[in-house]
Amino acid sequence: MGMNLKNIITDFTSAEDLRIMTEIESSFQFAQVKQFDSQFKGIVGQINEAKLENAIYREEGFLAKHGFSDEDEFYEKLMDFEDEVVEFSKKFPEKLFAYVGVDCFGGTCMYDGLVAKNGEILFHQEPDYAGHVNLLQQINRKFKKVYFEPFTRDFFTKKGEIKGMIKDFTIAGLWLALKTDYPDTKRYYVDGGAGSLILRCHGNYYYYFEARGGDIEVTGVIYQDDETIMQEIVEVPDNSFMGMEYEVEIDFLEKKKRVKKSSSNSNDLKRKEEDLSRKGDRKKLSFWRRLKGE
Repeated sequence: MGMNLKNIITDFTSAEDLRIMTEIESSFQFAQVKQFDSQFKGIVGQINEAKLENAIYREEGFLAKHGFSDEDEFYEKLMDFEDEVVEFSKKFPEKLFAYVGVDCFGGTCMYDGLVAKNGEILFHQEPDYAGHVNLLQQINRKFKKVYFEPFTRDFFTKKGEIKGMIKDFTIAGLWLALKTDYPDTKRYYVDGGAGSLILRCHGNYYYYFEARGGDIEVTGVIYQDDETIMQEIVEVPDNSFMGMEYEVEIDFLEKKKRVKKSSSNSNDLKRKEEDLSRKGDRKKLSFWRRLKGE
């Protein structure tokens, strides 16, 4: 599946830069605007061309609703985005602004664009696999890695993220734990392959696990953050990482709440086993004891 993005990007250095977000929203039709912290702190305004094209064919009267007489006029407006970034830079003459075009297909992405200041183009980038690195380095010299979060599919929809590590454990063992703890296939999807595994609660969140040597890297994305879902997300390590050595950080971005989970000490593990025994949860108790090698 392809992805085509048009972006205006600048750095975020003080609260005064919040005004830039408001100006981008009013100046660039269809642009979603958000702050980011990905190698440096900044602001991105982004248009997703594929989503807009889908809206044209799926939403009756979409073009007229947004002031376009036909598709040609609509696409001309999209093509003007790059020039509009240069013109926009005049509103904040002391700031650098980058236009970055992203064109992805089949897992391969090309990036092109320019950097402007006060209406003058200072740097131009032809399409290249690492073109965005060259462009964003003009904005902030700290930018060196290829990965840039605002260019991921979840950036504007996610409400949180999950990061962590499980030490000295296998994907196969974790798959068994998740299958045991999340059997409701209408609500949960658990599946794995060679070296990876996913637990997805449809429309709410997912945990993704990938083998790293003898360890397992834990990542994930949160799409809903009501109190019930937040509690469920936090309880996944409690439910399924029993007996494992782990550290997981769960960051609810919009709620500005961060939860850190880690493996318990031996006394806590013993109490957990006693609790399962007292509740008569034979399936989990049996699995728990297999993990402990009993």
